[in-house]
Amino acid sequence: MKMLILNFLLMIPFLASANFADELTTKQKNRLLAGGIVSFTKVQAGQTYSHYFAYYKNRTPKELLSLFWDYQGQATYAPMLKTLVLLPGFSADDNPKRAIGNAVFMGIPLKKFEMEYSTGCLKGSMYSEWKQMKADKRVKGTVGGARFETLGSGTLMGYYNKMEPNGVFNKIFLKLGLRSAFLSHRRYYLSGVAHTALQEQNLRTALASVSCTL
Repeated sequence: MKMLILNFLLMIPFLASANFADELTTKQKNRLLAGGIVSFTKVQAGQTYSHYFAYYKNRTPKELLSLFWDYQGQATYAPMLKTLVLLPGFSADDNPKRAIGNAVFMGIPLKKFEMEYSTGCLKGSMYSEWKQMKADKRVKGTVGGARFETLGSGTLMGYYNKMEPNGVFNKIFLKLGLRSAFLSHRRYYLSGVAHTALQEQNLRTALASVSCTL
């Protein structure tokens, strides 16, 4: 029940505005359009979320979410993620889908984690969310999301995450890990890598299950 409540609270930033770019000031938008990143924390209903934003010129939400929805593929470019394997009974185009991951940070192996991933459309944009299904020694629970929205000739990406760490050390440890995860996506998208036909089809099928089309 606690994880379900956290997942609902995560949606509050998404629902806050018709265009989630409205969460940003003019100065922040200009910084993004110039190639920078914007990050801040935001308290919603007593819960603190880490927010990261980046802008990708000449990329579409469909392209970027097709790449992002391939969570197994993220292990090929995200330094923290060693492996991610779908649980039996789940396929790459299921919505939601569950997987077991194995991560490492700063040379320290992290305990395997089980996550659930979902995707959908919201107010002119597309998003993917995740939530931790089981607590471990470092993290009591985590929920997060990435939203992709057209802005000018490119795509604005918003990255949100809420973690409940076990202890002060793990709080610092996980905060660094979250920023590292966001930056790994940024480097990958800026490299100009193109999504594959299979990645797009998997996303299309997943979105169709919630009456959303590309």
